[in-house]
Amino acid sequence: ADSVLTEALGLLRGQNAPGVLGNVYSLRGWVRLTVSRLDEAVADLSQARLAFVRSGDIREIARTDQRLGVVAGRRGQPGTALALLQRAADRFEAVGAETDLAITLIATAEVQEHLLEFEQALATTDRFWSPQFARDWGRAIYRAWVLAQNGRLQEAATMAEFILAEADPTEEAALHAEAHALLARIDHEQRLVCAAL
Repeated sequence: ADSVLTEALGLLRGQNAPGVLGNVYSLRGWVRLTVSRLDEAVADLSQARLAFVRSGDIREIARTDQRLGVVAGRRGQPGTALALLQRAADRFEAVGAETDLAITLIATAEVQEHLLEFEQALATTDRFWSPQFARDWGRAIYRAWVLAQNGRLQEAATMAEFILAEADPTEEAALHAEAHALLARIDHEQRLVCAAL
């Protein structure tokens, strides 16, 4: 993907197409973020943001801020990460981009968890959670983990068991592994509580 996108950038050189240029830089930045080439990801995402500012694409500016926030979180810069993610969330909310907003809020809660701000992380997940999303596996498994970290073990276990019962074990193998890991952690926590009594 990286080589194809790099070739595309070469073809766009000298063209007046900021939206297309922004998309290519953004995609390559995402690819580089995925493989933890963080400095290169930041360079690409910064170029993408400039292009989207030129094209006036508010949603893509927000998506770029979200990705830059994820990079900052991985670099151990929680203040910068939270500021970028909040800015992205505000923009997504303003334009009604529900899925992008949920992804951004999950990233925000992850940073809050790393700061051991578990109550704040739960409040963040409250912003994207509703029972209607019970089969939105990304939201559901993340919500379950945050519930467990806030001591709401039975709710978390119920959600994990629902995921295991409803999600396809072949298509969603990683999700099943996460749900099993969460149930194991809940079992461990409950055993510790029993041992302490």
